[in-house]
Amino acid sequence: MVDLLQGRYQVLGHGLPAPYVTEYDRLLKERYGIEYYQAAWCLASDELRDYIDGYDSVSVEAIQRKFGDDVFDKTADEARKLWDAAHPRNPL
Repeated sequence: MVDLLQGRYQVLGHGLPAPYVTEYDRLLKERYGIEYYQAAWCLASDELRDYIDGYDSVSVEAIQRKFGDDVFDKTADEARKLWDAAHPRNPL
C-alpha cells in the first residue's frame, strides 16, 4: 500500500462514530502520527465498506507491528475517559 510505503499511517472509519472520536483522533495523531478519517457514515455502500475494511486490515496490522497490539484500545480508553470527564452525566 502506497500510504505505508510513504510512512503514512491512517485508519478509516465507517458507521456512527463514538462520541469521543475527536479526542481519539487527536491522541492518535499527537502520540503516534496516525491519521483517523471518517470515510463513511451509516449508509455507506457495500463496496465502500469493503474498501474501508480492506484498507484497514492492512494499515491496522502495520500500525500494530510498529506501536503494539493495544495501540488502538489504549488510545480509545484514554479518549473515552477524557470525553467523560469533559461531559459529566447529570443524574435525574
